[in-house]
Amino acid sequence: MGCSLCAIECPADAIKMTPIPKGYEVPKKNPRRIYPVIDYFRCVYCYRCVSVCPVRAYVTTNEYRLASTEKITSSDLSLNTLKKIGG
Repeated sequence: MGCSLCAIECPADAIKMTPIPKGYEVPKKNPRRIYPVIDYFRCVYCYRCVSVCPVRAYVTTNEYRLASTEKITSSDLSLNTLKKIGG
């Protein structure tokens, strides 16, 4: 919904609110047209974002597979939840 509470609450500054790219359908409940992108290398896994989210958008698991040489963010995962326009 783009409220930014998660980004405000994050002690590690690991969450950045980012504009939804063109070509994606923006939910009516998101008038600001933004979504959170998590930088998992900065995340301290305090789960404050989980507890503050009014729509329970964050899902936690006990799986941790972040080993990578490339920067890992939640961008692709988040965009996969939106419909593409014309698609």
